[in-house]
Amino acid sequence: PRPTAGAKGGPPALELKGVSFKDAAGVTRLDDVTLQVRRGEVVGIAGVEGNGQSELGAILAGLERASAGSIVVDGTDLTAASPSEITATGVGIVPEDRHAVAVVSELSIAENMFLGATKRFSRFGLLDRAAMKKEATALMREFDVRASNADAPMSSLSGGNQQKAVLARELTLSPLKLLLAAQPTRGLDVSAVEAVYSRIQAARDRGLGVLLISSELNELIAVSDRVAVMYRGRIVGEMAATAANREAIGSMMSGHA
Repeated sequence: PRPTAGAKGGPPALELKGVSFKDAAGVTRLDDVTLQVRRGEVVGIAGVEGNGQSELGAILAGLERASAGSIVVDGTDLTAASPSEITATGVGIVPEDRHAVAVVSELSIAENMFLGATKRFSRFGLLDRAAMKKEATALMREFDVRASNADAPMSSLSGGNQQKAVLARELTLSPLKLLLAAQPTRGLDVSAVEAVYSRIQAARDRGLGVLLISSELNELIAVSDRVAVMYRGRIVGEMAATAANREAIGSMMSGHA
C-alpha cells in the first residue's frame, strides 16, 4: 500500500549542497550531490550498487569527510561533524553494515540499545544495569524485539531482531530530526522487512525526515515519497515514487536519463 501523506512542504530536515568525495586513491566517488529532505517525507536513493550510495551514507554518518560541499541538518552545519556530534544533533543512523558498524555482538541487547547513552544510567561512576535492563525491556516490547531477555547477547538474535533493536535505539534518540537508513532490509525475511518499513513510515508520519538508501527499487517505490537516482556519483534525476514511474527510474539507474 502507498504510504500515508506526510507533512509535505515542511521545513528542510536535511540539505546537501554540492557534496563531493574523493577516496584515498583520489577517485571521485561523489560529484556535486545536491538534495533536500523535508520533514514528514521519505526520500529514497535509488541506484545500482557502487554508484556512490555507500559513500554518501558514510559521510552522513560521520565515518568519512566530504571533499567539498556542505551538509545541514535542521539548520545546523554538520559538514565537519564527528559521529557523536551528528548523533547529538538528532540524526539517527541505521548503517549499511549492521554487524560491522551498528552493533557489538558480544555485548547484551540492553548495552547495544544504549550505546553512547550509558551516562543516562550512571551515578557516582557506577552503571545502574537494572535501570538499563528495565528500559531496554520496554523498548524490546515496543519494537517487537524477540529474545529471552535484555541481558541476552546481541549475537543470539536473528538478523531481523537485530535490525529492530538498532531501529529502537535510533528512533528513540532525543531529539530526533532526521533518520538515515542505508540498506535497512538487507538479509532480512519478509516479515522483518515489513516491520522495518512500518517503523520508518510511522516515523515519517510523525514529521521526521527520512533518507532511505536501498538497492531494492520495489521497496523504495512502496515506501518513499520521492526517489532520487544516483549514477556514477551524481544525482541524475528525481521523481515521485509511484509505480507509473518505475520504468523511468530504472532507466536512470542504468545511465539512460
